[in-house]
Amino acid sequence: LRIAEFKARDFPKLYQKVSKLPWKSYMIGQAPEVVATATNSRLFDSRKIEKAVQDGILESYRKQPVKKKYLEHLEKNKDALLPKVYYRAVDDVITLSLDTTGEILHKRGDKIYTGLAPIRENLAALLLRATTKDLEKSGLALIDPMAGSGTFLIEGHDENAVNKERSFAYEHTPLWIDESQKKKIMDALSSRPTSFLKLKGYEQNPDVIKMAKKNAEGKEIEFIQSDLFSEENPLAGNNIVVINPPYGLRVGEKEEISLH
Repeated sequence: LRIAEFKARDFPKLYQKVSKLPWKSYMIGQAPEVVATATNSRLFDSRKIEKAVQDGILESYRKQPVKKKYLEHLEKNKDALLPKVYYRAVDDVITLSLDTTGEILHKRGDKIYTGLAPIRENLAALLLRATTKDLEKSGLALIDPMAGSGTFLIEGHDENAVNKERSFAYEHTPLWIDESQKKKIMDALSSRPTSFLKLKGYEQNPDVIKMAKKNAEGKEIEFIQSDLFSEENPLAGNNIVVINPPYGLRVGEKEEISLH
């Protein structure tokens, strides 16, 4: 979340600019962790930058106090992964942002088991979106011939779902703690249905099939222990076929995979 952009060439100016920002609207009273990077900037000492930004935020709290209910939330969740402030300076132009994620986003929280060389969840979601952006998906089945631990199928199943399997840093911000805003956001997100009519994965390894089923527990995904390409007309009908094929160096091998 972008908070502000401004120029500063000395630490007193940086402190002054930060202290004038309405931090009570973004955070709940904590002195946040500050992650600083600088390129071609007169302010380059990360420790001094972090201190100036933290001091400026605390001064802002003194001028514009944080609401009591947010301070109480902070006290109850002081060991949680709270939002960090990111400081980026390029040619003395400073951008301040708030990390609303916490753990990196490809960690969904529901995938417990992985096979060899799994694809990242967010990359799988991006590929599905790019592949189907011009298609009407509501009548289509999603098929993965090399399902592995089920990443593509789980992402297809959950593409519009609210992720309740993990925590996020935004859950410790005033906007989210405010119940009326929270309900409005959740209602909007929950109203978008899953697009695919069916989701089906094929995999020859029985142990991998077991892992995939555990990862997708509670989801309407069918996993079949079989070689899809050995079946008669396996891809007939309205299907989207997605695959994460072997490429580069095969796991456990020293030579690249040959296409011949």
